[in-house]
Formats: sequence, C-alpha cells, structure tokens
Amino acid sequence: MRGHTFRQDEPTILGGVDTGPNPVEYALAALASCQLATYRFWAAKLDIPVGDLQAVVEGDLDVRGVFGLDEEVRPGYREVRVTVTVDGPATPERYRELADAVNQHCPTLDLFSNPTPVRTNLVIA
Repeated sequence: MRGHTFRQDEPTILGGVDTGPNPVEYALAALASCQLATYRFWAAKLDIPVGDLQAVVEGDLDVRGVFGLDEEVRPGYREVRVTVTVDGPATPERYRELADAVNQHCPTLDLFSNPTPVRTNLVIA
C-alpha cells in the first residue's frame, strides 16, 4: 500500500468495535473508487467531457458461508451491483462508449468478474 495505512474493524454484532470498515466493505469501496478513476482516465483518453461522477456499489453477502454455518453457501459476495452516474454535455451514446471502455479496462472490476489464481502461504515463526 506504498506506506499508507488504513483502519479495519468489524461491526459490534460480529465482535468488533466498529472503528472502520471490514474487509468486504473495503472490497466494494475499492471497486467504486477504481471505477471512478478508470472513468476519469478513459474520459480524457476518448475526449468525452465528464462533470460530476458518482459510483454506488452494493453486494449481497450471506454470512452463513463466512461463519461456516452452511457449507453450500459461498463466503464471498453472491452478487455485486455497480451504478455509475455521470453528468456532462456529451450524448448518451458517448457515455455508453465510455462505460464500455471502463468495463473492459477497470482492474478491480476484472478481479470481481474473473477467476484469479491465488496462492496462500502460512509461515509459522
């Protein structure tokens, strides 16, 4: 994280003290912020004027999978929805072109949309 720090916690109902977002909330925030950054980049690249941009990301998480209460339930999000609202003088067609470019190139959307091989290691000191 290039030396940056962030606070992570869980809601009190999950045993935390609610001093910050939990990891899956950070995942949704990462997707929202990546979408916005990618919109700005591709708007400039495609010369599409953009004023205000807002992103809302929601996800459905079934905690039965997280806590091992039902082994048939995934521990991750079952569905994630991204809504981007863009303001500007361009035509709807240009904004659809922009959205297509963003959805093809947003790295965090790619992480959510495609299987990514992950290797985990345990080091016991």
